[in-house]
Amino acid sequence: MRSLPNAKAMPRLSSSSFPCRVSRRALVTPVLALPFFGSASGRAATEPLPLSEAVARVAERYEGRLLDARLTPGRTPEGTDLVYELRWLTPAGDVLRARVDARTGDMVEVDGPGQFAAQRPAR
Repeated sequence: MRSLPNAKAMPRLSSSSFPCRVSRRALVTPVLALPFFGSASGRAATEPLPLSEAVARVAERYEGRLLDARLTPGRTPEGTDLVYELRWLTPAGDVLRARVDARTGDMVEVDGPGQFAAQRPAR
């Protein structure tokens, strides 16, 4: 096994290296608190999607246009902490309320009259 060229010059960290008492857990915990980068776009998983992506997800499934949008806290049964709540006007004049997970873009809930009439055909 090859060693690094300056391995001897690098100090080893231990609890005695600090002026106060530090446990090993305190040295590891900050690393665990870093955000995870799990999305394909390289964006941190903790960042919400842009509103335009949430609107595009609804537009893929329902005919109509956006009336209003807001970012709201999620509900416990939805399994998400942040959702976009979109009000969607269908061609028939009905208003749908669509809830989209702000972190993943998954449709959480769609509710309102004319929901089935406004659905786009499956591709």
